[in-house]
Amino acid sequence: MPKNDLNITNQAVQLISNPSVRGVTTGRTKTFSSVTYIEIEIGINERKFIPQDDLETIRTSLSGIEDALQNRQFGNIHDLARLLIFQKISSNLSNVFYAMHASRTDFHAYQFKPVYKYIESFNNRILIADEVGLGKTIEAGLIWLETKARTDARRLLVICPSMLREKWKKELRFRFDTKAEIYDAKGLRALVNDFLDEGAGFQCAAVFSLNSARQDSVREAFEQLETTPFKFDLIIIDEAHHLRNVGTKSHTAARTLADLTEAMVLLTATPIHLGNQDLYRLLNVLDHEEFSELWQFNSLIKENEPIVLAQNLLRTYPPKIEEALEQIKLAAGYRSFAGNSNVGRAAAKLAEVSLASSNLVVPTNKYRAFEETQKPLFFAFAQPARGLYL
Repeated sequence: MPKNDLNITNQAVQLISNPSVRGVTTGRTKTFSSVTYIEIEIGINERKFIPQDDLETIRTSLSGIEDALQNRQFGNIHDLARLLIFQKISSNLSNVFYAMHASRTDFHAYQFKPVYKYIESFNNRILIADEVGLGKTIEAGLIWLETKARTDARRLLVICPSMLREKWKKELRFRFDTKAEIYDAKGLRALVNDFLDEGAGFQCAAVFSLNSARQDSVREAFEQLETTPFKFDLIIIDEAHHLRNVGTKSHTAARTLADLTEAMVLLTATPIHLGNQDLYRLLNVLDHEEFSELWQFNSLIKENEPIVLAQNLLRTYPPKIEEALEQIKLAAGYRSFAGNSNVGRAAAKLAEVSLASSNLVVPTNKYRAFEETQKPLFFAFAQPARGLYL
């Protein structure tokens, strides 16, 4: 790719080694070990740094497409079939759990809800706030397996209290077939140096304590990665409520690591008991751009309240259809849900069910019909308050 195209945004490019991978330049570049990397936006919320020598520009223009349409130069059914098949075999399906049978765990449906939320998230970041004893370690492990299956992930960091390091190592090995090693501060500095030397081919599964991550020498070592295109694939932080105090070394270390990973999972059983401000601080660690201001977060909480109330009303038996519909109508008036098609679908379905119930539809059909509203309600909640699973 010509050097004069490096800083051009929205320049259409493709990989020389794999022309089926196409995207547009963002204007951001990095140089590491005399190799220049260009950031490419490949899909929605998917950006990667790719070596300049493996990129070439795509010489297309809107006028060419318009000319083809005006001249009725269309592809045939075989072209369409080829494109559809390519998309099907090259894309991971969001409604398929590739890690379903890949772990040595007992199946509990609720433990896959965080995995589903993670798959559907915009930025591959999630806070899991289950109660004690519900298996947050297993939920995080399932996310790791799903990430490996979808992206060929090879670099995992697990940060936890010192007393839980052995437990995490054994759980990863026995339940998720991941051979992890425990690292101290010296080992972490060596790990970063190996990452810098090996680059994109580096692999690791490291378990270490928050106390090690807090050390200045370790933080400075990780900060060396900020000037490279290399990132970890997933970082898991257990007992994440220890990060809630802004200005502490724990919080600073977590913020540093958050910028060095493609995906992040925070585990805690206590954020609801700590109040909205502490919950906001944890979400700020996950995504400091999305959750940049406390007042915005409080606004999201307020505007999501009718959706949560509607879900709870629908979970009662018999479901309280009319009351739930009123909550959905209330939510539709908030800015976060303006024009949200899922809210509209939920309201329409509830109105339909409410009308049917007045015509003496049998309870089983009524219950089955209301269940259909759960999915649009779930997505309506997930869209404005992304990255949070409670």
